[in-house]
Amino acid sequence: MTNTTLIDEELEQIWTNRYSKTKEAFDSSNKIIELAKEIHYEEGMAFAKMYQNLFSFWLLTEHEVLAPLLEVEKSFKNLKNDLGLARLYNIIATVYDNYGDYTAAIKNSRKAIEIAKNETLSEEQGDAYTTLGQIYSRIGDFSMAIEMLKKGLELRAKIKAPFAISSSLNLIARTHTLNKNYDLAIDYYYQSLELRKSIKDTNGLPWTLLGFASLYSQMEEFDRALANYEKALLNKNDNKRLELLCEIGIGKIYLKLNQPEKALNYLSKSLKRASELKIKTLIYDAHLYLSQLYHKTHNTSKELEHFIAYYQLKEEVINTEVTNKLKKQQIAFSVERSQKEAEIYQLKNVELKKAYAIVSQKNKEITDSITYAKRIQDALFPTLSKFYEELENSYLIYKPKDIVAGDFYWLEKKNDIVLFAVADCTGHGVPGAMVSVVCNNALNRTVNEFNITQPALILDKVTQLVREAFEKSEEKVMDGMDICLCTLNKKTRELQYAGAHNPLYIITKSKINLAQYRNSRTLIKANDFLITIPANKQPIGDFESIKPFDNHKIQLEKGDFICLFSDGYADQFGGERGKKFKYKPFKELLLETYNKPVKQQKQKIEQTFEDWKRGFEQIDDVCLMGVNIV
Repeated sequence: MTNTTLIDEELEQIWTNRYSKTKEAFDSSNKIIELAKEIHYEEGMAFAKMYQNLFSFWLLTEHEVLAPLLEVEKSFKNLKNDLGLARLYNIIATVYDNYGDYTAAIKNSRKAIEIAKNETLSEEQGDAYTTLGQIYSRIGDFSMAIEMLKKGLELRAKIKAPFAISSSLNLIARTHTLNKNYDLAIDYYYQSLELRKSIKDTNGLPWTLLGFASLYSQMEEFDRALANYEKALLNKNDNKRLELLCEIGIGKIYLKLNQPEKALNYLSKSLKRASELKIKTLIYDAHLYLSQLYHKTHNTSKELEHFIAYYQLKEEVINTEVTNKLKKQQIAFSVERSQKEAEIYQLKNVELKKAYAIVSQKNKEITDSITYAKRIQDALFPTLSKFYEELENSYLIYKPKDIVAGDFYWLEKKNDIVLFAVADCTGHGVPGAMVSVVCNNALNRTVNEFNITQPALILDKVTQLVREAFEKSEEKVMDGMDICLCTLNKKTRELQYAGAHNPLYIITKSKINLAQYRNSRTLIKANDFLITIPANKQPIGDFESIKPFDNHKIQLEKGDFICLFSDGYADQFGGERGKKFKYKPFKELLLETYNKPVKQQKQKIEQTFEDWKRGFEQIDDVCLMGVNIV
């Protein structure tokens, strides 16, 4: 018997043991690679590498699997090996499916089906149809999912492959669960359970138990669900993915049962494990349930932090563009199989309607998600009643570019001292809002936990806290915040200010105690001076040479006016030539309006902005705070 024959036999045994003895098959494939390399057996090396990466993917090792699989494709193409290509394309489809790239997943499944049309490749064709069914299930097309999964089951039954049959039964049950056909789901799960017990499928058994747990959880039979999760964990066989799904499931149940401490224990572990394993779909699930948990415990800041993380990842994995492309590929594939022109025309219309419905639904889900995130973010801000109570005769203009924003306003009170700020975090929309959560938390902790009230020292501490928060990321995070921060003693009218990039404007009559700040940037109108108090030229965040912030102490008088602002107002494009509004006209506008009644001040500032835009898109968040000293 030749060495190549021995390798072929070992490879066939590895493939046979892939479900029942995955770890053993993984170790064997590593050995075969070396043996095949020694005798320059390209075909044996290609199969062994394909299996090695498949098992590495299943066992969730740190090994990158996609690039090596694409290298194996070249070998099988050179060898013109249909068996290898059919198996390979289906494995690649499974990997893409797990990564959330459904377009690439379905494309490779189709390749596998096309190559495996030969009757000798029924097993590979059955696997490819099964993968297709899973993808359809994920995008919510349950009828098509059941059709594909049953085709896979039929092909697997034809070749009498019990391990694969039990997997198909499990997947069909799961799809019926998602479609709320609970009786059918229970029937298929029991078929899978009995078969797996009879063939001693120790790897597959916990997945059926997990399926029962998920089913009973959806039916709100929580005791039965928890019992099945516990059974699945007892039989997990060091399967990290299954353990992760159980942790999320148990955490979700305790959340529904209003047991927050138990829920937090399981959900925190699941988020950490999902992040380590880099499974995006499960990371965003964990974030979603943690957001719901913090909503129940009234921790608004944490609720928003996790909700935005959930939304951002979900949008990345399942966005309108991906769904639309996927549906277009489904249409193309269906059309390719059609023979008659009339059938093609009808099919196109049916599929396009389905695509439109899915895209519309996804758009609604995304918009609903952002709107909900806005409600949470709004809860972080001081209420307008508190703002006007502490800073009477003042006004606030807040115009997010999108539904949620990177700009935010902040206010706290310590005895006679009111602390207030306007902040501009990196970006706008969801990314900006996510950074704003970190920065808002840092401000609150600095003042309330560390009892720091001097503006410069506050910004020094906030810089430290923000950098610590972002250092937890494996990748370097360059996001941060520009801010104008003030404290005002309402009895003595003493103002203190510190700024990161964002200056402070003060309008006053000629005063000796502000002479040090008067320069070329000072704007004068009659007896009114608009004086710019400079900010430090550094942001809050990861900056190469962070220095302590400067603290400015200024004695104000009744009738003075101060303005805190982000750059969104002055940077807005508009007017007859589509130019930026700029800062000099902004200063002139403040000088023109500051001594009017506060309601008229606000109306004039807002109306000028809207008139300037003249139909131009708002380019950034706008936040502006005008405070009249009384």
